[in-house]
Amino acid sequence: PVVIPGSYNRITPFSVDSSLAVKHGGGYLEYIFQRGMFKAVTGIRGDYYTVLSDYGISPRLGMSLKTSSLGTFSLSGGLYYQFPADFSGLIEDIIARSPYRLSSDVPLHKAKLQRCWQAVLGYERQLGLFHLLTLETYLKWYDHEYPLINPGEKRYGAYDGNRWVWNLDNPDGKKRAYGLELSLQKKKYDNFYYSLNYSLFRVENKYTDNKWYIDEYSVRNAAGISVGSNFLKHHGISIRMQFSEGRPYTPAIYDVPKNIWILDPSKEFFSARLDPIVSMNLRYSFKVFRKWGNIMGYLEIWNILNNKPVVERHLNPQQGYVDLEANGVLPVAGITFDF
Repeated sequence: PVVIPGSYNRITPFSVDSSLAVKHGGGYLEYIFQRGMFKAVTGIRGDYYTVLSDYGISPRLGMSLKTSSLGTFSLSGGLYYQFPADFSGLIEDIIARSPYRLSSDVPLHKAKLQRCWQAVLGYERQLGLFHLLTLETYLKWYDHEYPLINPGEKRYGAYDGNRWVWNLDNPDGKKRAYGLELSLQKKKYDNFYYSLNYSLFRVENKYTDNKWYIDEYSVRNAAGISVGSNFLKHHGISIRMQFSEGRPYTPAIYDVPKNIWILDPSKEFFSARLDPIVSMNLRYSFKVFRKWGNIMGYLEIWNILNNKPVVERHLNPQQGYVDLEANGVLPVAGITFDF
């Protein structure tokens, strides 16, 4: 249930039961052809979600060429469907933006699955016995998105005169993502192992003004390094450091005549960035081996540098930007069983 406190345009507080039961069914069929250095994989996947009354048929095709001296080259592509990532946002928008809409029959079942066309070009090479270098470049194109009007505000319908008309069954918004990923790792986890990774990417949304703006989660650059050691058979220790640029946001200014904070109309959407994020995690593990399986206990200390950068920034019309900082040092412990 969701409770809206206070008043909304002189409307008394109200509560709404927003729980939904979602059933998902799917299947996948695959065929593999291999001859010498060449390998091809083709498949098709089907998905159905009851709450949407929608289904997706996703064909995929991939091929690779494995050489003895130059490594492995691969190319793949296909069509992918998934449950809308912003579905909870859609429900929240229905509830929070206008209580008048709650009395109407909101056609949630007409919402569509997200659709993505994707292509990936990859390269992989074994270095020595245990080291692996991989490189991937990708392009993703989404064409079943609810278009953005302003940052955080999507168009789910429009007014026809004085009547609100939902348009959930024909989303015409667009999104695109492209980038590359590079990694180098030691595959054997012995007395010393490591992994290095780097990502350079960009995500953009097409707004209702027909312009492309970067996505609020498009951090652009991200990198990580981890080193570790398994010693004395039962013990393991590792440390990981991660870096990423700060999330983009839109500068705001104070509108004196209206007495509120607004997005700066002289600035482009998401033209500024939060501070970069640097974190370091430490992990210790202890393993016990038994005939029926293995037991592993671990203790992790997240963010041992105790950095608390701003990770999210929300605009409050009366207060300006309200910042959400990262957590400080956080210990985590657990135990796993492998049979």
